[in-house]
Amino acid sequence: MLLLGSGRKVRPRVRVIGVGGAGCNAVAESTFERLVIGTPLDLNGGAWTTVSLTEDDVASIVTTEPRTLTSLRAGWYQKVDEFVTDADLVYIFAGLGGRVGSHLTPVLASLCRQHAQIVVTSVTLPFSVESSSRMELALKALESKTQRSDNTITFPNDHLLRLAPDLPLRRAFGVMDRIMTVTHMELERVLTVDDLKNLRQDFPLGSQVRFGYGSAEGRNRERVALQEALRSPWFDFPLEMVTAGIALIYADDLDDLDHRLIATMLGRIMPLARIRFAARDGEGGKFRIVLLLGYSQVP
Repeated sequence: MLLLGSGRKVRPRVRVIGVGGAGCNAVAESTFERLVIGTPLDLNGGAWTTVSLTEDDVASIVTTEPRTLTSLRAGWYQKVDEFVTDADLVYIFAGLGGRVGSHLTPVLASLCRQHAQIVVTSVTLPFSVESSSRMELALKALESKTQRSDNTITFPNDHLLRLAPDLPLRRAFGVMDRIMTVTHMELERVLTVDDLKNLRQDFPLGSQVRFGYGSAEGRNRERVALQEALRSPWFDFPLEMVTAGIALIYADDLDDLDHRLIATMLGRIMPLARIRFAARDGEGGKFRIVLLLGYSQVP
């Protein structure tokens, strides 16, 4: 069984970047060193590093190819570069479909990869009702960005409505912000610097990753929690396509048998996957599991 956190207990230096309005909202409650970048309307204040883009900045970002843009080294670019200089692990949060998030995120991913061992980008795709042009821009940006991030965790907004079909649209955005930030908050508690090297091998450059969560109490709680996680609306691809994954397990009385049960069940469902496990103490008698699954191709 492959375990996270079993190497040298040296925690990675983490930096978090929120891009555009959606990204700034997503990182608002993060406890890590944060930088938010966007137009004045995107930025929501707070005690973190802020990079405000002018209309000329946005126009340049929108009209210039990412590779060319990185060579211009504008003032905002240099501020971000300084922020991530000593980072081991960088998380970028953005909503795709708008001008800033769609065009700037690929550039930032390229910049961060020059410094950090791993760059993980978490992005949302627009709701179908928002407009076809926003979706077209989002999908184009997703293709560009996945070529520049080590991992891209994608959250199509429409899938959130499968969990709560009656959720008002405005409230749905807030729920998505909280779901997106679960990943980096939980991983930071278990990852070591040595883990980053292994994960970079497991998840090759451009990996598409999706998120699942399950919890249960009482009899057969491990099976029930795992089944709930695997029913995640964001797992919209055949699970046998999974090539790598992370399973974070939480329980107040966890033992080796629980680990092996989860590992056996996942091995049967996704035989080609290389899964790494981590365990933490739970609370309230619940058994919880967070799954991050990477698949071999975009469905």
